[in-house]
Amino acid sequence: MAERKVVYRKEDLEKHFNEFNDIMIKYGIDPLDVYNIDETGFWIRVIVGRIIITHLSTKAVYLVDPDNRESLTTVETIYADGNTIPPILILKGDVLREK
Repeated sequence: MAERKVVYRKEDLEKHFNEFNDIMIKYGIDPLDVYNIDETGFWIRVIVGRIIITHLSTKAVYLVDPDNRESLTTVETIYADGNTIPPILILKGDVLREK
């Protein structure tokens, strides 16, 4: 993170966002039409009756059974005006059939 921070100058970032704001005004783009979406993955493990959620980059601290885990993905969204929508959780799905 620190390496990425040093390559940006405050003046360059301000210029970029000022130009971006000018374009939004020029073309009448509503801030609710501009948003950022980010996804993050996690592991879910069940250990001795407890559920443990860790970030995907975390090394296997609790890994007793490598098959005792599932992946969870979260999707977060923020609009240009600062509003957000609740995060979306994506879990393993099952196909249920009615007989």
